[in-house]
Amino acid sequence: MSSAVYKITTADGTVHEKVINQHEHYNHWKTLGAFFLDANAQVQLSNVTQNDVIGGAGTVAFDAMAFVPATGTVVEEKIGAYAYFDPDQDLTASETSSWLAGPLAGPQQLYDWGSDRAAALSVQGGTATRAMGGRFLSEIRDAHDRPDADDDGISPATVLNESNELGYRPNSATQPAAFDTDANAYKIRSTAVVSYVRGADGKIIEGSADVDYAQRAGNTHLPRFMTEFFDAVAQDYGIAKPDLGYSTTDLNSYDHQIRNVPSNGGYFPARALKPAGKAPRLTDETGAPGNSCVAALYTSGGVDGYRPMLGVGYVSARVEAWKDQVKDRGDIPAPVKDMADDIYQIWFDTGPINGVPPTGSIFNQAPPIWQELNFTICGNGKLLNPQTGTPVLRAAWMTDQYLYRDGQAINLDGSTRFTAGPVMTGDFVRFSRVPGGSAWDNPFGDCDTDTGRSGNPWGMTAGLNAPGTDPDKAHFCLDKDLGVDPDAGG
Repeated sequence: MSSAVYKITTADGTVHEKVINQHEHYNHWKTLGAFFLDANAQVQLSNVTQNDVIGGAGTVAFDAMAFVPATGTVVEEKIGAYAYFDPDQDLTASETSSWLAGPLAGPQQLYDWGSDRAAALSVQGGTATRAMGGRFLSEIRDAHDRPDADDDGISPATVLNESNELGYRPNSATQPAAFDTDANAYKIRSTAVVSYVRGADGKIIEGSADVDYAQRAGNTHLPRFMTEFFDAVAQDYGIAKPDLGYSTTDLNSYDHQIRNVPSNGGYFPARALKPAGKAPRLTDETGAPGNSCVAALYTSGGVDGYRPMLGVGYVSARVEAWKDQVKDRGDIPAPVKDMADDIYQIWFDTGPINGVPPTGSIFNQAPPIWQELNFTICGNGKLLNPQTGTPVLRAAWMTDQYLYRDGQAINLDGSTRFTAGPVMTGDFVRFSRVPGGSAWDNPFGDCDTDTGRSGNPWGMTAGLNAPGTDPDKAHFCLDKDLGVDPDAGG
């Protein structure tokens, strides 16, 4: 099953698109929300799904539609959270217990490895390899000497190409358009569009409330020095670049669709993991049952693009074969062979048992990142925390978090924010930790009421989940025992 696309033309001619995940919603009534309609209004649904790239691969069957009249004003509001990996993010990892290791254990380790490899490549090898080594050496030195990307666009995070580009960073209290259109602008995003009909008395009409939850995971880009090294080896020694293409499910979107990743596109899509949602609930401003407000709760997230790539296995095998070709050639200098071996081990080695136990690339056990929206929107315009002291947004330790209401920045308590900066900043030390020691803060295990930004909604643990893990259950970090509404999964 895939996603059915409804196109709703309202009284003023605006076409609203509602995408319904058929894997979560089938064989039952599913509300599309509240809209202002007239004689010219239309609701359209094709029998071709959103992701039907091969004719007939995905279809929609439908037999009835219901319209429920309501007198009042249609209100629609959007709350959106966006995880932006800032190029200036400090990549210093935990010194006591970290899942990061080797050249990726921290900025200094990256510099020591990169400057050593780049210096050797810049003076040995073919013409293209020497040129690539020189560029890499300049880049790694600039990142070390001026780690603030605002200086020159270069930082340890940009050398690895793990961060989002500097140009995507918000520069005002208005949401950047790219946050909703470009998978390269964020790591994950979570949105909740609330709609309802408000009567003349200011109350919300029973049955009119709807929440449309949505999530998306961004893209993980390969380091530029890596793709340039693949090209240089091909030019200098005639060894074809490894085929990095693959196919697997839930890339960018959690919809159980298989997507094809291009061979040399330079990126791996992140995997979106199963979300958890609560159906809209009518309350008063205190959170008690009423008809003044709509309460919403939604949790979603994903994992770095290297994990699903490692999970398919055959990409690793191709890179290993490429590496072996390089190492077996007598005319190729040792620095080129060393670099080929490092690229395989650091980014592509699944280990002897496909990443379990944790061996090979550190990305075999890279923890997921997540966001949880928890808020109440009222007919009088208020945006509230449903529980005292509970923020509108909770999120994992990694990356900065930006929060908006209809495109305007807001604070964690729902109040208007007038600055461009994030409402939460990334903490790589805590994100890099593994369980154990005196400090519990780490990204593994279950999140729950009192875990803050630690843990995750899928209970993924350090070293115990294969890189291709795609959990079939999720829970709320607000309360892991709180039931999930299957019809509100997003």
